[in-house]
Amino acid sequence: METTMRDRQFWRSRLWMPLFSLALGGPGRDERWAAIDLRASAFAGLIVITAILGAWLWEIANGDDGSPYGQLGAIAGIAYIVVVAFLRRRS
Repeated sequence: METTMRDRQFWRSRLWMPLFSLALGGPGRDERWAAIDLRASAFAGLIVITAILGAWLWEIANGDDGSPYGQLGAIAGIAYIVVVAFLRRRS
């Protein structure tokens, strides 16, 4: 089967990433966009931390070590404490 230019998916186009980047970060970014970005980042972080804790609990419950997940959780906890201390000191 021969693939033509018309059959190609739009996300494989050379223009897809620049247009996508312009849509997300183009002109007109203001406090609302900053708040949306902050909330999205916080939500994504919450999901990742929840997944790490869930994986750690699963490993421990099955009698495994759980070490990689414990280390990732420790890094996340330490990073959180450092950032809170830095932001509190700064303000």
